[in-house]
Amino acid sequence: MKIDYEFDFNGWITILVIIWFLYIVGILISNFFLHESENGKYSGKLTFWEDRIQVGNNEYNLEQINKIEFIGAYDIKGMFVNSILEFSPHLSNGLDNQFFLILKNGEKIKCNFLQTESEKIELFNEIFIHYHKKGIISWLQLLEILNIQDYDEIQKFKKEITIANIG
Repeated sequence: MKIDYEFDFNGWITILVIIWFLYIVGILISNFFLHESENGKYSGKLTFWEDRIQVGNNEYNLEQINKIEFIGAYDIKGMFVNSILEFSPHLSNGLDNQFFLILKNGEKIKCNFLQTESEKIELFNEIFIHYHKKGIISWLQLLEILNIQDYDEIQKFKKEITIANIG
């Protein structure tokens, strides 16, 4: 007596494909609401004062500072960063912003800093205009920080600063 154990896998393959598809869609949807992981540790605040800049626990008077620069200072916490079909988190942690402080003695201090919607550097335009007038931030860097790109806006802004300097 011969017993055949035949089993029809056609239905199972369809079920496995559906389960796999739902799993992939679930991962994509869950990553859509996740923030990037934060590498490193927080070492304090970056604070801009009229007469000094504080980096963590260290304060530097404007007289000590030769130049300040911001590199890629557009990363804002919660900003959408990846394409929809990537399996990595889609929301930025807001820490991919770099600040360089170059002192007159040649020392260079570099730090990454956090930007949020309520604490974007472009919102602190008065302090950066002050730094520009003191000569520690360049005109192009100031325009970049304040996100002024249109030619007419640049000319209008230039007139406002010139009038403020005269008055």
